[in-house]
Amino acid sequence: EYTLVEPADASKLDSFLKSRGIDVAEPKLRNSVDCLHLLEYYAYKNPRSRFVEKVAELDEALVEEAITLAKIIRTVGDTEAGLADSVVRKYYGEVIE
Repeated sequence: EYTLVEPADASKLDSFLKSRGIDVAEPKLRNSVDCLHLLEYYAYKNPRSRFVEKVAELDEALVEEAITLAKIIRTVGDTEAGLADSVVRKYYGEVIE
């Protein structure tokens, strides 16, 4: 049995990532969903310049898949849509800070 688990809001990303076994200091990502959640954390916690630096440290294929997921999720309108939108906007430079 699978249960859909997503971050309820940006303020709870730290504990959410820990519950998923993701260490933000030295992430070991298992899949693109883990990568998406980490990107949401980076987008929430960092200005765009630092976000881009952190993304460059990750596996490129996982990042590409995570960005695709973020593009889809941001149109759904659920609790994760705002986080996903922030990821896409920072990734493509639509956010100036």
